[in-house]
Amino acid sequence: MPKIEHLRIREERRMKRILFVMYLFGMLFCSLAWADNENQQYLLSPGDMLEISVWNDESLYREVMIRPDGRISFPLIGDMVAAGKTVENVRIEMEESIDKYVPGTPVTVILNYISYPVVYIVGKVVNPGLYLMEKDTTVIQALAMAGGLNPFASRNNILIIRQNSKEQQMFNFRYTDVENGRSLERNIALKDGDTIVVP
Repeated sequence: MPKIEHLRIREERRMKRILFVMYLFGMLFCSLAWADNENQQYLLSPGDMLEISVWNDESLYREVMIRPDGRISFPLIGDMVAAGKTVENVRIEMEESIDKYVPGTPVTVILNYISYPVVYIVGKVVNPGLYLMEKDTTVIQALAMAGGLNPFASRNNILIIRQNSKEQQMFNFRYTDVENGRSLERNIALKDGDTIVVP
């Protein structure tokens, strides 16, 4: 066999091995991403709408909204906490509770509507208004959603107002500090209903 042909075959084999290893790494990466996604299931929150039914009993069918206190009400069970749990967690808990009255009856829980948390951004930003937070959002990220500060904004006197059940909290935010890598702890994660005021 000519030397050139031998080198060509050897190079082809080497490339096949490299492609195979890349394929294995690709499959591993996809598997890990899928597993991570499975572990990050949606946790219910107030305002979410659930459709709940008990098999073969029309009187035990309800569409319920999770109340601001995180609870729902259902016949035979009364009140139960739903916020902070997955749909499957709620289904299992309800099935266990209803099993005391109607043994062996399957319960179906369907998430019909997701109520995303909101943040209000007012004052001297490019696009003030109400914004949905589809995932954890910090102050800087929320300001970016609003198009950033306008040229007349008082960058270091931004205020975050948070209304708790008992009191109102206020947090100061110095945009320039965070922009320059200082006071990063002030770039807090926002909560549903927070208001950012940019004077």
